[in-house]
Amino acid sequence: MNVKTAIILTFSKDDNRGANLQAYALKKSLEQLGVDVRFLDIQLPKKKANIKGQIVERIKNWCAISFRKRFGFKYTEEYTNAQELCINPPKADLFIVGSDQVWNPDITKKIDPRIYFFSFLSDDVRRISYAASFGKSKWDNTEYDRDIAMLLSKFYKISVREDTGIDICNKVFGINNVNECVDPSLLLTRQDLLDIIDKNISPKNQIYSYLLYKSTAVYKLVEEVANQTKLKITGEYKNNSLIDKFSGLHGIETWIRNIAEAALVVTNSFHTTVVSILLHKNFVVVPPVDGRETRLISLLSKLGVKDRYIGYNSDVDINNLPSINYDKIDSKIAELKSQSLKFIADSIR
Repeated sequence: MNVKTAIILTFSKDDNRGANLQAYALKKSLEQLGVDVRFLDIQLPKKKANIKGQIVERIKNWCAISFRKRFGFKYTEEYTNAQELCINPPKADLFIVGSDQVWNPDITKKIDPRIYFFSFLSDDVRRISYAASFGKSKWDNTEYDRDIAMLLSKFYKISVREDTGIDICNKVFGINNVNECVDPSLLLTRQDLLDIIDKNISPKNQIYSYLLYKSTAVYKLVEEVANQTKLKITGEYKNNSLIDKFSGLHGIETWIRNIAEAALVVTNSFHTTVVSILLHKNFVVVPPVDGRETRLISLLSKLGVKDRYIGYNSDVDINNLPSINYDKIDSKIAELKSQSLKFIADSIR
């Protein structure tokens, strides 16, 4: 089969910057192989917000929509539930689910987790996963076990983002021959990111703190890093006041530029970590929500910089951390990227 058209199922209209970046990266990689790419337009329902929340949400959505328009995202018709998909599924040579936490029912149960295992496709349709993530190291959504095992058995090829995902596929669903591929964002180059910025970089002697998960314990770690380095904290840190919240309302372009200009990046965001690495930044990672650290630790371990993860019980000593050897990291990324691109190329033949 020579794949000419593909449909990607991911969180394609989320306002999350990492979600948009990884979707763009997978789209770009497929297009470079001559594939016409669309995104399946089915979205997770949003939580109801108060007036302030609605204003913030609209601005974030506008930023995300502007990015997707700039880089030519195309969509299928809009679907709202599994039944609509089963009655009138979109057509393509290949369906791809991934990346991001598309296989985390804690997230997808808002609609139906089985959709993200292609429950709506007929058996003859080619389907793969690319770097799909369960978002956690242990599977605890047993009510879906039988259905998911059956659906996974119909996949042409399966790849996950973390080694723990391979274990879940093997031990829970009885699926072997599972590949491990890098998050699509790691298929991008440093120049790809600079092209997104589209502006000159002005280095700043400060910390850029980007926290998706916030708590008193995390704030304490960030402040300890700032105290040791004598650097000012900027970025999306506590966001306690309305001014703080609105100052963080910007798109992917500004997010990447903030990372590029910082002397040090402190984050518990997976994609902020990826961008920091691609841009050769000095960075440290602090804990996310308990149980969600798997993907971060897995990435850092693969690249030989697990010491950049600072746990709650760590003795923080930033100034004495070994410097990051980006020659070695670039070599490792190139190897992982080559394997991942081969997986994609083999999937469309």
